[in-house]
Amino acid sequence: MSFSKSKEGELFVKMSHLEIEFQDLEFYETLGRGAAGSVYRGLWRSKEKIVALKKLNLLEKEVLFY
Repeated sequence: MSFSKSKEGELFVKMSHLEIEFQDLEFYETLGRGAAGSVYRGLWRSKEKIVALKKLNLLEKEVLFY
């Protein structure tokens, strides 16, 4: 874990992995979509923080092309 500051002086925590209970998150609007999933603006309820949430797509079967 490391810390950095924005130009406005806000403190950010950089982590490689963090697990949060799903019920502790509230999803708002979609910010973007891609092949791997979607990014949403959301709320981390217990911290009362607005966050970016990544929702990854899961592939049920691997497809082979010949």
